[in-house]
Amino acid sequence: MKCIIKSSLSALFLLLILSCLIISLKITPADLQKTRIDLNSVFTDFIFSFLRVTIIALVAWVAAIFLGKLLHSILWLKILFLPAINFIRHISPFAWLPFALIWFGLGETPAAFIMFTALFFPALILTAEIFDHILPEYSEEAYICGASAWQRFVFVELPLLKIEFINLFRILWGLGWTTVIAVEMLGVNQGLGYRLLDFRYLIQYDNMIVYLIIMGTTGIIPCFAYPGDRIEDDGDGYGILHLFFLDDNDYGSFHSAPPHGLNNGSTFEYAAMRIYFGEGPGDSDENELPVSLVQVKNYPNPFNPVTTVRFDIQSAGNVSIDIFNVKGQKVRTLVNDTFDAGTHEVIWNGTNDNGNEVPSGVYFYNTKFGKYSTSKKMILMK
Repeated sequence: MKCIIKSSLSALFLLLILSCLIISLKITPADLQKTRIDLNSVFTDFIFSFLRVTIIALVAWVAAIFLGKLLHSILWLKILFLPAINFIRHISPFAWLPFALIWFGLGETPAAFIMFTALFFPALILTAEIFDHILPEYSEEAYICGASAWQRFVFVELPLLKIEFINLFRILWGLGWTTVIAVEMLGVNQGLGYRLLDFRYLIQYDNMIVYLIIMGTTGIIPCFAYPGDRIEDDGDGYGILHLFFLDDNDYGSFHSAPPHGLNNGSTFEYAAMRIYFGEGPGDSDENELPVSLVQVKNYPNPFNPVTTVRFDIQSAGNVSIDIFNVKGQKVRTLVNDTFDAGTHEVIWNGTNDNGNEVPSGVYFYNTKFGKYSTSKKMILMK
């Protein structure tokens, strides 16, 4: 119900904006009734503009991701090029028109140059900042497991940042539509921006409104195409999870994996789940180890070949520390004894309960003090 109300209010607000535009151009209802639009021209213009914006936005997006990663990873590149990038990205697309004409002449090449310049440099700055969102632990764990820099980029960083990068493309695609008029001033003979300029010169404001509606409606489309793992807030502790999936009659999808699934008429389906996120019986942290009772840490971390686990307890009691690998298998019981109040230390030399050395990787040490427990991570690097 709330979604319907929000959509209705959004539609009313859009109608209000459209009405203001029509009134400001002194267009009467009679003028709108007399408007004659060639649907073939509209379709052709839309396709040309759509392809220009989509292709250039896609190229700028991919280039920004790869080069943004370089700027994020190589400090001297960032220091060297960041001032120039900021300089270029603040220049209006219209300011590039004479340069594009001198360098490339008329046609699609200067149009592509101006749109790419308007989209790429802001995306490059945003991408370099997006990579800062990754916690260093993820890259460290992948490095410990033997992943190369390229593998960490493809299999760790890109999946972790998929939401940010999808939203970045939505922004670029929308920004591309704002440059269409400047781009299509450079000798192209088809496109929404090109046609809008013609209507302006011919004072055909009623036709201009129709093309503006088409451009604006196209810009709304990405607002409804967002990743399914984004939860929509529905108020009162509830969230809505939107899902798209293939409804197969057999295990495996023929559409996504033809060698393994059967072509038995699977269909693309949509569903939404309303989930309550309020506090429940399982939300309490009553078994979490209170900081006031005990403090635990190990140093160094990462380590090779030994690390010291230090724990500080406020009262006497039994303390046990068990070490587990990433599969959840217990590797070593480091200590299980009664200790007086105060600070204590135990050393782990990277061996299991049988005295054999364990491989490099991520390990977790679980500390129990009475009925409380806590787990922390440590990394063994050889």
